[in-house]
Amino acid sequence: TGPSGSARGKRSMSSPLEMLRDEGGTRYVKQKPKGVLLECIGCQQENEFGIGPNMGTWSLDGTDKHYVTESSSFFCRFYCGAGRETRMVLSEGGQPGGRALVNYFRPFRCLPGPCKCCCYQEMTATDAETGAVVGSIRENVWCCFPSFGMFDASGQKLYDVHQPSCCGGFCINCFDKGGGGCCKVPFYFYPPGAGEEERTGKIIKIWTGLKKECFTLANTFEVEPPKGADGAQMALTYGMTIFIDLIFFENAQANSDGTRTTPHSQDSSLEMSSAAMDAHTFSLLPNHKGQRENGKRPGAYTHAERRGALGLVQVLRSERLRSTE
Repeated sequence: TGPSGSARGKRSMSSPLEMLRDEGGTRYVKQKPKGVLLECIGCQQENEFGIGPNMGTWSLDGTDKHYVTESSSFFCRFYCGAGRETRMVLSEGGQPGGRALVNYFRPFRCLPGPCKCCCYQEMTATDAETGAVVGSIRENVWCCFPSFGMFDASGQKLYDVHQPSCCGGFCINCFDKGGGGCCKVPFYFYPPGAGEEERTGKIIKIWTGLKKECFTLANTFEVEPPKGADGAQMALTYGMTIFIDLIFFENAQANSDGTRTTPHSQDSSLEMSSAAMDAHTFSLLPNHKGQRENGKRPGAYTHAERRGALGLVQVLRSERLRSTE
């Protein structure tokens, strides 16, 4: 009892970054399922994530090593969607209320886009106890597929983070062996200026079962940190995972502003705008003659109806992709 109590006391007195430094191996960042009915009508709730060595099951069970809670206003979540201003806290333990280790701040910015000249997506990580900057994440200038940079406290770039590429960097490699093909969407860590052979560490959204995937908007990510990552880099790696979830997966599943952003995981020729999806899908629904019987335009469908229609489009796109192979 004495040694174990001493070890716990020593760990509790460690600095926040020292507590993250000794983590190795694969980690899972698991989003907590929230009220499905509220999210179906467009009421996005504040996110919560558990971080631990086990994938877990339906929901968070309190056994994770770290916990992340979001703090944002309802106004920002409802009207600004995935581009909203967000503050998050990474704390010790598998439940909210533990010792705060790292604070994340993500200001309101336009969603990622090619050839932007301003308003880049970014996130800053700070030590929760001293307030010192740990590092930051910023959107790179890109043309063909989204790319982000991870920077240390001095502003020196540590890694570029993006999906695997082919055709000289002009296309996403949907069949990358490390990502499991089109079934998974991998983001890899690349040292600045490095090629595909030099990537180290990855973030992949994984399948967590029919129940969670079909009846909630919660996502789970498998994270392999860059080799030799210290505490600051681990904090930024967790921040990058949530950053990717907010920008791509949350926006694709639960946006309320009529737009639809995807992580460019499939051939660009198969990507369709939200308006094209509506026009194509609603033309397949019963009693559709350009307008609903109650006079609503297709774009005025409820969020639940739009989500169901977009799910049908995904099936159609998958069939089209399979037929072209």
